[in-house]
Amino acid sequence: MANLASSLTNHELLVVSRAFAHFCSIANAAEFHHRSRRNELNLRKLSLGASTNAKYKNTLGALGNQSDSCGGVLPKLLNEGLATPAQLHHALSTQQVELVLTAHPTEVNRRTLIDKHRRIQNLLTEADTLRYLGTPTPYEKQCIDDRLIREIGLIWQSDEVSRRKPTVQSEAQRGTLVVETVLWEALPNFLRKLDATMRSTLGTEYGLPLTAQPIKFSR
Repeated sequence: MANLASSLTNHELLVVSRAFAHFCSIANAAEFHHRSRRNELNLRKLSLGASTNAKYKNTLGALGNQSDSCGGVLPKLLNEGLATPAQLHHALSTQQVELVLTAHPTEVNRRTLIDKHRRIQNLLTEADTLRYLGTPTPYEKQCIDDRLIREIGLIWQSDEVSRRKPTVQSEAQRGTLVVETVLWEALPNFLRKLDATMRSTLGTEYGLPLTAQPIKFSR
């Protein structure tokens, strides 16, 4: 492989490196979506079991029962007698994770590429919805496949980085991009899920207080 790479021209190296970069990026997106889909299926399975079996009364929360999720950690701590509901409620209500938003030279992805990757995620979600509703028709499957091919083709045709020096205003816009495209929806959604999980696991009186700030942003 080293001999092959050393024999390539600069233009060929650029094409190969871009292809690998895009392939890894799209593969990561597919893997992320698959994990999200498995989590969603697990939540549906837990909710169905909880509705028919009192043993699973604490699994009605919005988070799954995986070992790295609050939905799995809280019941484990309670069942093993390592903490009381009041202690867990106090810990979750007073702890704070501080996230620092800062400009970084390696974060050079253009907004156009971020938007295209989001559209791919939306198409994968649309395909999942069709499967949940029943067996998709060949036409529906072909339409989604064609749209995926178009989005991937557009990613290949797009330049990954800006070729002009950014202005102060454009730097500020890039800094708020992560808030607009991710945090604006993800953070409130997580807090709602955390509140639902606390109420179903610890007790209805142990919800997340309105004054709690589990996540704080700094710069």
